[in-house]
Amino acid sequence: MTQPTTTQLSLFSEQVMKKLHQDVEQKHGVLQPISPLDPEQFFWQLCESILGQQLSEKVAPQIISRVRTTLSEQLTPEQVISTDTELLRAAGVSYAKISYLKNVAEAWLSRSVEPHHLLTLADEEVISQLTQIKGVGRWTAEMFLIFTLGRPDIFSTGDYGLRRAILLAYQMPPETTAAQLNELANQWAPHRSLASRILWKSLDF
Repeated sequence: MTQPTTTQLSLFSEQVMKKLHQDVEQKHGVLQPISPLDPEQFFWQLCESILGQQLSEKVAPQIISRVRTTLSEQLTPEQVISTDTELLRAAGVSYAKISYLKNVAEAWLSRSVEPHHLLTLADEEVISQLTQIKGVGRWTAEMFLIFTLGRPDIFSTGDYGLRRAILLAYQMPPETTAAQLNELANQWAPHRSLASRILWKSLDF
């Protein structure tokens, strides 16, 4: 297994995260930086985030696979808009999520969201633009920033997995507030996206 490097481990001066980084990379290998995807992929990446909301890591890929089949692998706004709601429902998608998918498709088709333009926006500007689409909340936009745009300094306070991982790693009480989580996460800047990935991986221990 690939061992972590000194350079990567020195990204964090905060001792708990530094140790967690080392432990995670010894178990899983080096966490490589996430490069921005091609803007042509942005639409479907956002759709997958919506499909995966509130689903387990086991169930989400199954639903996404069924939807891709229903769309005949034509992962475009036009195909999502034209696909019958009941066909998507039969693939296991709730009516609410179907509505959200179609809202995203309409935003793309109306050009109220321009994929190439998203590349030029600051993090909060991306969140502001995406959350104007009904069904796209802050969490979804933050996941888009990390995994689609490859932004390096994102921490999602509302992510249940991150909260659980932090409480375990830092032995913090259940009543820990979002403000306290953010205060801790600020110590990991400007590498909060990497810290988030480390925390998610730590749940596999």
